[in-house]
Amino acid sequence: MTVIKDGAIEGNAVKIIVDGMVYPADSEGEEGPTAFIFPSVAGAFENDPAWTNENNALADDGNVCSVTSSSLSLQLGVYLTTDGNLTASTLKNTDNFSTVTTQDMTLGGADDLWGYAFSPDDFNSSEDTLGIIITTDDELSVGFGFDNGVFDIPTAATITGVEVKLGDTIGDTLPLGLGVEFRFDYIQIRVHYTI
Repeated sequence: MTVIKDGAIEGNAVKIIVDGMVYPADSEGEEGPTAFIFPSVAGAFENDPAWTNENNALADDGNVCSVTSSSLSLQLGVYLTTDGNLTASTLKNTDNFSTVTTQDMTLGGADDLWGYAFSPDDFNSSEDTLGIIITTDDELSVGFGFDNGVFDIPTAATITGVEVKLGDTIGDTLPLGLGVEFRFDYIQIRVHYTI
């Protein structure tokens, strides 16, 4: 039996294991999710100057991007766009950011299309069109885009779901109820599909 575990091959029929989750694959190993993929560009589509160090979200390296919101909500909103014109998906709110310890947050899932009917081309030809938009309750937004070629989804695939991960998130409430500072280290996207 062949097992592809986070890129390493073991044995001889095909199973894909990503982040400890097992996914079936067809005989060519073409089904299943992509890996979690980092964006290529920060500040795409939206770039409110309230956000700082947006490029830090392009890598899992301990360096954070941040924004200070006058809202008292401890949640951020997340949208996807596929046309580069901010025709946005259904808004998804994160869980409340912890003010004590960092945590990873994942929105969407293997069967969650965010209100879209995605095609493989939405991801394979993603430059200047595919984006993740992060926003606060008071509409301070920043976008993250992807270069062409970072996704390699077969053209015959059916997209079944999309996940967005915010890594090492933490929030700080400001004194006197003046708002919240949000920080996170990185953002990634994973696409689920079947052939």
